[in-house]
Amino acid sequence: MYGVEYTQDGKYIITSDSNGQITAFDASTFQKVAATKPIGKRVPIFNIVLNYKAYNVSLDFSRDKGSSKTIFGSYEDCHFRSYKFNGSEFEIQHEEFAHTDTCKGVFANFSLNRLVSCSKVINSR
Repeated sequence: MYGVEYTQDGKYIITSDSNGQITAFDASTFQKVAATKPIGKRVPIFNIVLNYKAYNVSLDFSRDKGSSKTIFGSYEDCHFRSYKFNGSEFEIQHEEFAHTDTCKGVFANFSLNRLVSCSKVINSR
């Protein structure tokens, strides 16, 4: 597991993990409620799918109305993606190429109308 956050209402725990999924758990029972489909690429020679890691989740529901929540995830394939979560399933809303390197974090602040993402840091010593 790479990232974990509670939703603003405290009803769900949202996680991101190495298989490329963002998962919602009921905060009181810890039962899995929903998960995104893994993000991956097919390797034609071996006919397998390599899943990209989902590094970070960012939740900011200050602008959302009703039960639908926006969740942002950063991925190993240089993208960040936004999902709507209605309490029982995820629906992908937006996918954006963010970096020429792994997208390690994405942070949303709707009250400031800002989204910031960061990539892997390379130490050149």
